[in-house]
Amino acid sequence: EDLVRCWEVLIKGRLGRLRLQGREGCLDIYALYLDPASKSEQSVSILKLARSVDRRVHSLAAGDFNFVEGEFDRWRKDGSGWSLGADAHVAKLWRENVLSQGLREWEQPIHTCETAMVCSRIDRCYSSLHLSHVVTEDIF
Repeated sequence: EDLVRCWEVLIKGRLGRLRLQGREGCLDIYALYLDPASKSEQSVSILKLARSVDRRVHSLAAGDFNFVEGEFDRWRKDGSGWSLGADAHVAKLWRENVLSQGLREWEQPIHTCETAMVCSRIDRCYSSLHLSHVVTEDIF
């Protein structure tokens, strides 16, 4: 199928979906670059993604989330330890609206962003495959 027809911009510059259909089923791939400067814009993107996920198909969501999901995803270099910080509200919104759609992180423990103050794990990938499929089957 023509990739131009398969690609849909959900939020310009922030969220898009590539919908692939074949004999074996469908795959939705969401590309995200959440606004690094606005928690309210991140929330808008999260809610749009949650409304867009079709639970009948395999979905992948990957990109630069610009927020940490868990307390141990950000290390403060000043020695004060781990911090969820200002991301607590957005992380809760993510859990309640996107993870509740069945997406699970394909976790990697590496901090992908380093600034003068923190090291954070803000680049992530999620899949709607059930854990039993990930453990027992080749997914690629």
